[in-house]
Amino acid sequence: MKNISVPASGVVANSTVALSTTILANASELAVLVCDFVTTNITLGNVTSSVTSYNPAHCGVYGYYPPLQPLLSFILIFMTVWALFGNGCLLFLVCTEKNMREPGNIFVCALALTDITQILVYAPTTVYRLVHGEIPSEGWCRIQAFLNPSLSTLTVYLQASLWICRYIHIAFPFDYASMITKRRLAVTMAICVLIALTAPLIGVARVGTVQSWTVDESSVDIAQPISLMIPCTFGGPEVFLLIVLIIVGVVVSCVTAGLICKEALDSENRLQKTDRHRQGATGKQTEIRQDVGDHNGSTADYVVSGFDLWPPAESWSHHT
Repeated sequence: MKNISVPASGVVANSTVALSTTILANASELAVLVCDFVTTNITLGNVTSSVTSYNPAHCGVYGYYPPLQPLLSFILIFMTVWALFGNGCLLFLVCTEKNMREPGNIFVCALALTDITQILVYAPTTVYRLVHGEIPSEGWCRIQAFLNPSLSTLTVYLQASLWICRYIHIAFPFDYASMITKRRLAVTMAICVLIALTAPLIGVARVGTVQSWTVDESSVDIAQPISLMIPCTFGGPEVFLLIVLIIVGVVVSCVTAGLICKEALDSENRLQKTDRHRQGATGKQTEIRQDVGDHNGSTADYVVSGFDLWPPAESWSHHT
């Protein structure tokens, strides 16, 4: 805590903005020494106000070891190129191949677009911050704080919708086309987007702006990231709602995946029973054929022996 007392005068009253700017600069310089919040008390006459500052450039991996900047920038650039290439190939394949235009693949395409958006919101600005050692602007930080939780929640619920779609395809193959219609797909997509925007929109409606994580840490609305490598994070009490929504989406995905595994095991058991039934039926048919063959063989032997015992034609000629 740093206290600064300024004598009250008309000159000081007229230069409050200039003094405040200078004190903020001094507080920022002090924040360079430690990775923590620095609060400075400004006294103008009989009025005392507190100014809290935070410098994320000296926190995190880059803050503790700045020579890693080229390696970190390379990793981020590689991640961006890989995400654009992989998701771009997926979108191209789904759009050009008729066999891939299955209704459920709309969730795959939505996941690819969400992944591309996430990497573009995060990586380019982070590389710029690492190269220049600068923090993002307040406006961009609040945009990141709004988009990051929304896109993360949207990814979770799109994945859950994809699992449900695959389960219907496996469990009800003959009713799949009638159950997964375009209208239901559109409604499901809209529900996923609304769920993803729920927590940030509630926060905006409550305080009129997007709160960052610093509100929870310093009780002051500072729109800055934790470090240069971490994007601006959503803050406020709505974070608990966001966590609950993500947990619900993950649980839905896990339950649906378990149902798919159960359906696969049941199908395998049915196939094994069918195979055993067929093998049993084949064995019975083989036994019947062997019995029939043995019966025919004994009959033939009897006929042959009968012919052997029958008097030959020469004996008949002697009798006549």
